Amino acid sequence: MSAPLPTMPDSWHLEPPHRSHGHHLSSDPWDTNSPAGSSTPIPIPTHYPNHPAPGPGIQDALGALARNTSSDRRKGKEREREVMELVRYEAPVRFAVMGDMMDTSKGRDKVLKCVQYSLKTYLYLLSLVVRIRPLSRWFLANRKRVTQAVSSLSLTRKCLILLTPLHPLSHLLSPSPTSAPTILRHLMDLASGISDDLFCLSRLGLVSKRLGASGDKWSNRLWFTSTVIALYKLHLQTLPRLRSSVALVVSDDKAQRELSDAEWTNRKLLADLIFSSYDVFHLTWFAEPVKCFTGLAAGIISTTKIYDQHWRASLGKG
Repeated sequence: MSAPLPTMPDSWHLEPPHRSHGHHLSSDPWDTNSPAGSSTPIPIPTHYPNHPAPGPGIQDALGALARNTSSDRRKGKEREREVMELVRYEAPVRFAVMGDMMDTSKGRDKVLKCVQYSLKTYLYLLSLVVRIRPLSRWFLANRKRVTQAVSSLSLTRKCLILLTPLHPLSHLLSPSPTSAPTILRHLMDLASGISDDLFCLSRLGLVSKRLGASGDKWSNRLWFTSTVIALYKLHLQTLPRLRSSVALVVSDDKAQRELSDAEWTNRKLLADLIFSSYDVFHLTWFAEPVKCFTGLAAGIISTTKIYDQHWRASLGKG
């Protein structure tokens, strides 16, 4: 025999609702829009039967939860507005940063380097196509124009870095005390800058080609030597120190950023080392593709690093 159904409290013993189908006011007790006094008000229980009412602690927790939810909602809306503003002004800021970067001779040099070695890579790929099938008349004319552009960009980049020996010379003439390794580095920079200027002046026709060729030779040698020294310091001093600091403090964004910059500098120096090795040691094994791709890679990394520096500076000003 089944147990009897549990009975509900007296306050819930209601008659079935009677709905009016005419134009009179409804006497339906479930109609919340009925005017007061037209029907018996429905008693609303404050708690479930046989269960105690929620204590003050639970009520406070529910109130805090409601406040936190509204606060999170407000923060979400504020964050959404910030993201919209960032998206709205990001493109103009990026163009402004590019303008600031192009105002510097170093920035223009690296951007033109990317263009120069992109065109050289295009010419190399075009030479591979020639081995398979002859080029059309348009491609032959285009190859001639691109070859002239590559030569002009090389000379333009040389002109942009004219008189760079002034910086190491000013450091050498400074009365402030300087360590022996720093003096050696400034002397190498001075010699490298003079060699680059002699080669540039020979391209302009202001000095003899023989002197320009000698300057280009010594410039490549000094570039190779300075790259080896930079890689030595990077691998034995900078990278171990940054990796240990990142391992100790995992959430340090500054250390993570410095480590990432050092790793990209390492890649750029490796590309420079390979490129300069072909000029110093007169290597011929896959010389054209290796110099094209390493020069383009070094140019892209340098341009990205300079852009990142100007981007951080613009954020600091803002």
